[in-house]
Amino acid sequence: MAGFPLTAWALRHPWGGDADAVFDRTRAAASSEAPPSAPPIESLAALLDELEPAWSRARARWGASRVAVVSGAAVPTGPTSVSPDALRARVRARLGPEPAYLSRLAYRAGALMAMVSAERLIRASLVDAVLVAAVGDRASALVLVERLGEGFVGLRASAEASGPAEGSPVDAPTLRDVVSPAWSVAGSAPLDYVHALPAVEASQAAAEDDALRAVLGSVPCGRAHPEDPAGLDAVGATDVVLAAVSLRRGFAPHPAGPELEHDRVLVVGRCPASACAALLLEARA
Repeated sequence: MAGFPLTAWALRHPWGGDADAVFDRTRAAASSEAPPSAPPIESLAALLDELEPAWSRARARWGASRVAVVSGAAVPTGPTSVSPDALRARVRARLGPEPAYLSRLAYRAGALMAMVSAERLIRASLVDAVLVAAVGDRASALVLVERLGEGFVGLRASAEASGPAEGSPVDAPTLRDVVSPAWSVAGSAPLDYVHALPAVEASQAAAEDDALRAVLGSVPCGRAHPEDPAGLDAVGATDVVLAAVSLRRGFAPHPAGPELEHDRVLVVGRCPASACAALLLEARA
């Protein structure tokens, strides 16, 4: 079962809009250093402008009826937050009203849920290209996934599941429900690294790490910033991009992250309501 290439991406982060530069900062920062304070990002228009050429090529290649937009949004947290309805209006105003549009609303894990939907839509042959749009209060990203195309990193598999009641610690069975299907698609091939979304508290990160070890064994698990408000606001958008960049750069995107010897990275996230999602990203020849 072949993966679908990530043919383009763009992000805005308190550390800038260049994915490689942000990646370098995450590796250089002390484990306790979060990105500097920054005002809410008002740059969705700039992101859409940046991705518009790639979107236009995909639309011309596949046809207007074969492309879609899936947004991964968090519940708005402030007066400057971009609501799901506002995000939809802005995207359609810039890219046109024709594409099918779907929203996935999940704090912390919205972008991962959107990527799961993108993979399912393409694999079911409902569309041939999906623009995943995830916008937070301080950080945002767009990722274009296509059935075929030029891209060093591909979305090989994905899965999602619901877990225990809201507020309860993450458990191994819930993570197994999402991690095992995504991982087993590649024959449970070796993983050098599991990229988990930032946690609200260190205790939550530790509980998730313990559950992941129960499922995967001793595979290193890291976060770009263990308790990073920017990462939380980004609903996982920048984490997907950083994990993809890690496959191109050959290192895990967190301080003192290990060198990657294999070509697969698993991205895992959970929202406080206990929904979990996992993506298997894989380097493509």
